[in-house]
Amino acid sequence: MSSVKGYLLIFGSVLSFAVMSALVKSIPNVDSTITTFVRFAVGVGILGILALTKKVKLNFNHSPLLLLRGLTGGLAVFLLYFTIVKIGVGKATVFVYSYPIFATLLSVIIFKEKVKFIQWLFVIMAFVGVFMLSVKEGVDITQISIYELLAICGALLSAVSVILVKKLHNSDSSYAIFFSQSIVGFWLFLFPANINSHQSDLSVGVILIAVGVVSAVGQLIMTEGYKYVQVSKGSTMHMMVPVINIALGYWLFEEAFTTKEWIGATMVIGACIGVVSFKSLKFKFFGPR
Repeated sequence: MSSVKGYLLIFGSVLSFAVMSALVKSIPNVDSTITTFVRFAVGVGILGILALTKKVKLNFNHSPLLLLRGLTGGLAVFLLYFTIVKIGVGKATVFVYSYPIFATLLSVIIFKEKVKFIQWLFVIMAFVGVFMLSVKEGVDITQISIYELLAICGALLSAVSVILVKKLHNSDSSYAIFFSQSIVGFWLFLFPANINSHQSDLSVGVILIAVGVVSAVGQLIMTEGYKYVQVSKGSTMHMMVPVINIALGYWLFEEAFTTKEWIGATMVIGACIGVVSFKSLKFKFFGPR
């Protein structure tokens, strides 16, 4: 029964992150710095209340790495939100959620971890898929737009953040790691968000707060879910997020993929599932959410 509870919690977090992406797409006129700031402000508030009521404990042991985790994770979240508005919720999340491929490469470089031959095939498959998803016609790499490159940068930053989280779990709790991302992101985007703030629509404010609440809830129930489910299985389930987002993009925002883009997206998602199924990067708070 405990494993069933874990899978239900993980699936709940998948739905939370998918809803979060749709909410971000629904307010395209709001500057992404504002969306990112509110998301982190809400995260700080929720974790702060949980800590005050002694529901969770926030102990910080490795401050330099926590700050670096907050910086890389905060920028990754911003790039996810920014590219969702620019290139669509489906395509942006496929790009950004390709981070397991980059995390696998970084684990080889940083931790000297061994990667199986079949995993290298998945890595190559993912990069071919990214290329097909990026290039509109032919094989001219100059056709890749700046927004698609930024989404790929978001995936790379997410991978760095994952590696940092893996290292931090030797000294700090999941809640402390999540709080570090939220508090660093709060200060990182406080100034640019205030500069770009010119929204007076109450409905926009409600959606912004909903983005923060949904993402924080997704993080918290995901953490609880990993008490009962192996990380490799849970992270494989999280590759459902871009799949759901592709469907939401089509149904809600009339986003369309060409045949080549469909093939590319399928290759990227399939490769990521293959990588995380064969090798677990032992982390709990991962990716740009």
